[in-house]
Amino acid sequence: MLLRALFILCSLFIIACDDSSSTETMAGEETMAGEETMAGEETMAGEETMAGEETMALEIIGEYEDDYMTSHIITEETWTQTYMGGMPSIFYIRSINHEAGYLIAENDEMNEYNPSLWSRIDWTYANEELWFCQLTFDAESAEAAEAAETPDSSDPSASGCGMFPWSKLNEL
Repeated sequence: MLLRALFILCSLFIIACDDSSSTETMAGEETMAGEETMAGEETMAGEETMAGEETMALEIIGEYEDDYMTSHIITEETWTQTYMGGMPSIFYIRSINHEAGYLIAENDEMNEYNPSLWSRIDWTYANEELWFCQLTFDAESAEAAEAAETPDSSDPSASGCGMFPWSKLNEL
């Protein structure tokens, strides 16, 4: 009898501790395992999908310098911009839309400009050169950054990023 009670307690403990029925998503929100996402819905950078498949890696990972002497270090998790040895501005990548060529990032709380707000960073290729536009840098939420104006990438060297051209990223 004692052995059976111990077995039941151990079984309940194992069931209570099993977290395989949920997966973690953005901002600690949980969804049930097997829950399907809407077509075209984005996932966090590096988030695992069903059957252990990983989402597509950010294609522009690397170290760059733009034509304004700003260093750009892009990883799966962050985009760090440092102007001429100044304090770095760090943007935490929260979602990526590979098809449209943009990401949504949360501005670091220590950034000199627009701390703890949200950015949308678009990228495009023109004449085999990589260009980026951070038209939205002060959105109140990830959703607001996502809904922000899409920059015009038709001629990035001349215009399209608000009143300015896009910035060319030169790989180091």
